[in-house]
Amino acid sequence: MARLVQGDVGRKVVKLGNVCIGQTVKKMVTVANKSAAPLTFKLRVTSTVPELQEAGVLCLKPSKDLKLKGRGDTCKVEVTFSPKRRMQPFSGEVLLECRGLVRSLCVVWGSCQGSLVSLDQDQLSFGAVVQQSSTCRRVVMRNAGDTRVRFMWDVESFKPDFSISPTKGYISPGMDVPLVVTFRPSKLSQAVQYEGLRCFIQGSEALRLTLAGSCVEAPGPKETLTFSCHVRERQSQTILLSNPSSEAWTLQPIIEGKYWKGPEFIHLEARQKEKVYQVTYRPLTMSSENKKHRYGSIFFPLPDGTGLRYHLEGTAEAPRCSGAISRQVPCRKCHTELIPVSNWLHRPQRGVSYMDVPSSAKKDYQLTFLSYKEGVFRAKVTFLNETTGEYLFHMVTFKAVASGPMGTVQMSTAVRQRVSSSVKVDNPLPVPVTFDINCKVPDVSVPQHFTVPAQSKADLVLEYQPLQTGESSGQLVLQSSDLGSLFYTLQLKATWSRPEKPVYFRTRLGSRQTITTKIRHFAQQKTEYLVQTDCANFQTAKIHQNVFRKATAFQYAVKHPGFTVRAPEVLRAKSSTTITVSFAGGPAPVTSRLVVSCPGGSWIYHLRGLPSPRK
Repeated sequence: MARLVQGDVGRKVVKLGNVCIGQTVKKMVTVANKSAAPLTFKLRVTSTVPELQEAGVLCLKPSKDLKLKGRGDTCKVEVTFSPKRRMQPFSGEVLLECRGLVRSLCVVWGSCQGSLVSLDQDQLSFGAVVQQSSTCRRVVMRNAGDTRVRFMWDVESFKPDFSISPTKGYISPGMDVPLVVTFRPSKLSQAVQYEGLRCFIQGSEALRLTLAGSCVEAPGPKETLTFSCHVRERQSQTILLSNPSSEAWTLQPIIEGKYWKGPEFIHLEARQKEKVYQVTYRPLTMSSENKKHRYGSIFFPLPDGTGLRYHLEGTAEAPRCSGAISRQVPCRKCHTELIPVSNWLHRPQRGVSYMDVPSSAKKDYQLTFLSYKEGVFRAKVTFLNETTGEYLFHMVTFKAVASGPMGTVQMSTAVRQRVSSSVKVDNPLPVPVTFDINCKVPDVSVPQHFTVPAQSKADLVLEYQPLQTGESSGQLVLQSSDLGSLFYTLQLKATWSRPEKPVYFRTRLGSRQTITTKIRHFAQQKTEYLVQTDCANFQTAKIHQNVFRKATAFQYAVKHPGFTVRAPEVLRAKSSTTITVSFAGGPAPVTSRLVVSCPGGSWIYHLRGLPSPRK
């Protein structure tokens, strides 16, 4: 028999390596005929591994009969490995068949790494679940293969009654991935069944899962919670929840009714009792007379497929005052108050007088106040949405107090001389207004009453006639029941007056001449005058009047001997006389008193004598 050997005598094993599914590996083997005779033969592969028996997995090329000449003729044989599924390490023999004889040419080694992903169960039953509630089941995905692969569920096929999490990801060799399937039925049904839901596995066939359950009506309300508060305010009530199971719960309440709110989730530990859940009622519109109550509900889906339902009933009363504003404002001063107006809705609102407030925003309204007289004024400012009838209001209180001086009047003149000035008084009202005038400065004369025509201005004239020199001040007050009080500051100045008209004397030496001159008294009260002269040749006399209605005898007494008095003792009723006082002179000034007395009273005149001039 001819001798046929593998070309590389030292390599009787062909290593195909660890190949991935879908990958192809090719190895070349050289076959040599060492005999002298030509040879015709055929090659084939044999193995006990079933996966290798599939067509196209392990192939030799060429696959037809081979012919080699003698004495070292050779040929190339291609070994192709293209696995379609995961394979454990394997070995196979390449056999040569020639003239009925079979001989092992070489050994091939190889393996195919791949995934082997499965579910621990391919069917899940959820039983009966209350409408709006949900329950969960777990299924485990395992990878018994050699490679990390990606998985992805066909999530659309789960809708609308089921969901699964996670929906996609990677699973490594030897790894378990727990999957949570949730059954939340969308409508009442005796049988809800989804068959053959697919999970796509990278490089392998899809896994399939069948889900089944039913949906029953929710139980009646456990309790009714009643709420009542003013519109746009809040009232809260509590619900006590317990978890009797051995696992923690995270509940997601379902609240119906747009004016009720509560936390989106509440977590209860295993065996926890009476955990507080707070639900809040905040109505944005008032309850109407025809529909006094509003209704809602809150439903707590429990993980076991049951649930707890509570009815909610609410009433919204008229709004409270949005704010109280109190200000003290001077009279006749225009005051602007900014009143904040809030829009509680998520859309713009327009109120009376077309004040636009953006959604969920705040805008200031300008309220103007002007009072002409003192007093306390209260008002309710209401902002109304005429379309919905909703409103808010503020209470404002303005205390109008006396304003500062309307102006300053300055007047200056010599004593006993008159000067006048005027102030302009405004009447903004549509009717005439009469003012009562008060001025406590004795040197200033004003009328007791002063009338200003409707919606016009008039000049009030003041007269100033001082009796003493110096500067003074005061107030001029105008009082009206319609316009309140107005006052002006007076700044007054009195200067020395010029000398009075001269009194002329003409007489012979040694003779006496008496001239009577009148002194005009401007004061409103009794006043004593001191009359004196700086020349010894002149003497002054006092005029004394009998104020009684019958003739009266008077007595004249002066204590200092330097003074002498000459006057009649009896005066007729209501008559006057001149009292002549003479002073003998002396080295120094002398003061004394002249007392004129009668049974009905006495009068005192102060006297002062000056020393005689030196000759």
